[in-house]
Amino acid sequence: MDLKEIIVTGYSVLIVAIVLNLLTSFFGMITWYLFVEQIGSEGLRNAFINNSIVSIGFLFFVYPLLLGLTAKTVIKKFG
Repeated sequence: MDLKEIIVTGYSVLIVAIVLNLLTSFFGMITWYLFVEQIGSEGLRNAFINNSIVSIGFLFFVYPLLLGLTAKTVIKKFG
């Protein structure tokens, strides 16, 4: 893996993460930043309780899945 591939992969994941954060905010779901902020102010248990199952599912399943898929797709194009 050369430097160009690492940079392109990193920027691709960053762009997708920004788009996902915009979409989560648009649809009224919580972002990672807000979730971590809630953990700090309310505690872990309350952060989970005070958010919808859709938001939690998105954060812990869809978000990493899409970021990982982005990285894998970009890396595959270099290979």
